[in-house]
Amino acid sequence: MKTETRPTVLLVDDEEPFLDSLSDGLSSYRKYFQILTAINGKEAVKVLKLHPINLVITDLSMPVMDGFELLAYMSRNYPTIPVVLMTAYGTPKIEEIVMNMGVFRYLELPIDVDTMADIIIDALNIRVPQQTLPESIFDISPDRKNQILRYAERADDLMEGFYDPSVTYTKKGRVGEALFCLKALLERTPYVQDKVWALYAMGQIMEQLSKYDQALTYYQEAANFCHRTYERFYWINNNIGYCLCMLGRYQEAEKYCRVALNTDKSRANAYKNLGLALEGQGRLREAVDYYITATKINAQDVRAANHLEKLLRNNPSLDNEFNVALKECKEIIREARQGQDETKHLH
Repeated sequence: MKTETRPTVLLVDDEEPFLDSLSDGLSSYRKYFQILTAINGKEAVKVLKLHPINLVITDLSMPVMDGFELLAYMSRNYPTIPVVLMTAYGTPKIEEIVMNMGVFRYLELPIDVDTMADIIIDALNIRVPQQTLPESIFDISPDRKNQILRYAERADDLMEGFYDPSVTYTKKGRVGEALFCLKALLERTPYVQDKVWALYAMGQIMEQLSKYDQALTYYQEAANFCHRTYERFYWINNNIGYCLCMLGRYQEAEKYCRVALNTDKSRANAYKNLGLALEGQGRLREAVDYYITATKINAQDVRAANHLEKLLRNNPSLDNEFNVALKECKEIIREARQGQDETKHLH
C-alpha cells in the first residue's frame, strides 16, 4: 500500500476564523501538501509530537504559548523544520529579532491565500505543474441558451439583458453562461462602449482562470475599440501588460504598462505590473523603484511589496542596498492597516 508522501504544513493562530479561512483557502493545493492546525503554541507542540511536520506557519502573538516561545522550543527540539512567522503588528526590531532566531520567512498580515501558497511551495521546494482546466466548465446546454435569450428579450436594454446576468454568473463560477451572455452582447450591440465592456469582462474571466493567452486576445480586441477617453482604457492596457508578463513577453508588457501610467498615474496596478515587466527583463533596480511606488500609492494592496521582498530575497546583492526601502514599505502597509482598523472601530 502506498504511504502518504505529501508534506505536512502546521498552521498556528489563536484567531480561529482566520485559521479556518486560511486552511480552507489552502485546501485547493491539497494534492501538493496537507494542512494541520493548532490554536496556540502549546497545541502546536502536541501536533509536532504526534505528526511528521515539514513546515510550521505561526502567528507571533498568542495566549498560552506565543510564537517566540514556539520558535525557541522548535530550535531546541526540531531545528530542521522551517518556520514562517506571521504578525499583524510587527516592528523592524521584532523582525530583526525573529530573523536572527533562524526563521524561514517573516510575514506581515494581511496576506492573501495565493501568496501564502507560493511561500509554502517555495519553502518545501514543491514543483507545481501548470493546471489544465476541464473544457466542461465552458459548456452550456441549448436549453440554457434559450432561457438566457428569452430573459434578455424581456430586459429594457442589451446591457441589462446580457451584461448584468454575466456578472452574476461569473461570481457563481458559471463560466459557460457568463461567456455566452457576453458573446451575445458583443454580437448584438451597436454601441462601441458596450463592446468594450463585453470584451474586457471576457478577458477578466480568462485571466482569473490563468488562461492568459485567451485573456490577452480579448483585451487586445477591446483596445482596438477603446478610445483613450473611455473609462476602461487604463484597465485594458494595464491588464494587457499583466497578461504579457504572465506569458513571459516582458518587453511588450512594458509598453502597455507605460501607456496605462500615462493615462492615470494615481493607480498602483500599472506601477506594480511595470515592475514585473522590468524585473522580467533583468532591470532589477528599476523594478524595485516601481514596486516601491505602487506600495506608496496603495498600501492596502500588498502585492507590490511581496514582489519586492521576493526580488530582494532572490538577489542577495541588492538586499543590502534596498533592505531599508523594503522596511519602509512594510511600515507604510502597517500604518495603512492600523488606520483602517481604527476607522472600523469608529461609531
